[in-house]
Amino acid sequence: MTKKMTKYEENRQLVETNVTQQMIHQNANAKKERALVMIGAIGAVNHIAAALSAQTMRGLQKIRDEKIFESLGFNRFDDFLNDSDLSPMTYRQFIDREKLLENEGDELFDVLNTLRMSQKQRRLLGSGNVQIDESKQTVLIITGENLEEDVEEISINDRTRLLQTLSALADQAAVLNQKTIRQKTQIERGERQVEELRKKLDDAQNKPGKVSLFDMTMSITLSIDAMAELVKKSSEIDKANGELLLNTIRAGLARLEQAYSRKPYGEMTDDEIKATVGKKVKKLAAGSEPDDDELADLTASMDEEDLAALMDD
Repeated sequence: MTKKMTKYEENRQLVETNVTQQMIHQNANAKKERALVMIGAIGAVNHIAAALSAQTMRGLQKIRDEKIFESLGFNRFDDFLNDSDLSPMTYRQFIDREKLLENEGDELFDVLNTLRMSQKQRRLLGSGNVQIDESKQTVLIITGENLEEDVEEISINDRTRLLQTLSALADQAAVLNQKTIRQKTQIERGERQVEELRKKLDDAQNKPGKVSLFDMTMSITLSIDAMAELVKKSSEIDKANGELLLNTIRAGLARLEQAYSRKPYGEMTDDEIKATVGKKVKKLAAGSEPDDDELADLTASMDEEDLAALMDD
C-alpha cells in the first residue's frame, strides 16, 4: 500500500471512530433525556395526585425493566431508587408497593391509596375480596362470617363508608388468620404426640419377649387418647383443615391396628382402615358426637360410599 493510500485509510478510520463516538454520545444523551422526561412525568403525577398512583409504579417498573436507570449513571435499579435525588421512594418501599399493586390491580390500588389504608390492612384483605366495578364506579366488597357470603356495593366517592367497611373487613380477616394459625398448631402438636407414641410402640415390638398383650393394649390406648384430643376440637376446625385432621387420625389408627393385630405394615386394605377409623372416631366423639354436617366437613375428600362406611358402627 502506498503512503498516500495508508494516510487515506488512517483518516477514514479516524472519521469512522469520531462518527461512532458521536452517535454513542447522542444515543446516551437521548436515553438520559428520555429517563429525565419519564421521571419528570412521574413527579408531576405524584404532585397532582392526592396519593401515590399506580401510574407512578408502572413508570418505575418501566425504568427497571428497560434498564433506563443506567443512563443516569447507576448500574443497579435498587441503587437508583436508594441514592438518586430523582427517586420518589426507596427500593424497599417500591417492593412493598409493587406487591400490593400486583395483588389489587391499578384501579383498586389507587382507590385504597386515596383512603390512606395501611399496607398491613390491605394485605389482610386478600386477593379478590375487594373489586372495582368501573361501569358503575362502585367498590364491591365480599363480606360475611367466612368472607364469602355477602357482597356489599359502595360508591367510590363514599370515602367514609368505604374506609369503615374495609377496615372492619381487614380486622375480621386478622381474626380468621389467628384462628387458622391456632388450629394448625393444635393439629401439628397432636401429630407429634401420635408419632412419638407410635415410635415407642415400634420400639417395644422390636424387643423380643418384652411385649405382652397388656403392654400393646396400653400403648394403643395412650395413642388413641392423644388423637382424641384432636377429635374433641373437631368443631373448631374449619373445612380446609378438616381433611388434614381426618387423615392424621386414619393414618395413626391404621398403624396402631396393624401393630395390634401383628399384621405386617401395609397389608391393611382401604376398607379395613376406613372401618377401623369409623368405629374409633365414633367412640372418641361419644358424648360430643359431631352431627352429619360437621362430620361431612371432616370427610370432605370422601365420596358418599366412603362416608357411609365411615359412619357405620
